[in-house]
Amino acid sequence: MLLGQSTKTNVIVICLIIIAFLLGTIELACLWVHYYPSANNLNKLYAAVYLTLPFSIVFLYWSLFANNLRQLLARSYGWIIVLTCLIFLLAKVA
Repeated sequence: MLLGQSTKTNVIVICLIIIAFLLGTIELACLWVHYYPSANNLNKLYAAVYLTLPFSIVFLYWSLFANNLRQLLARSYGWIIVLTCLIFLLAKVA
């Protein structure tokens, strides 16, 4: 685990993880709201909240147990890159 170095390094690492977690969660929730197959907007909102939460927590835990900073950045921001590409691909199809 990357934590265990100096306090300043730990704060930077935790901030990087939280920023990636929040960005990815917002992006995934937007995908669910836009593409969830329901006519009811409230169901889309519930889908965005309840389907995004488990995925985001799994990615948060996966990012927290990185061995070095490079692996942490790859794990934290890799899924944001994948989601962004997915949004652009789905926007071209629709």
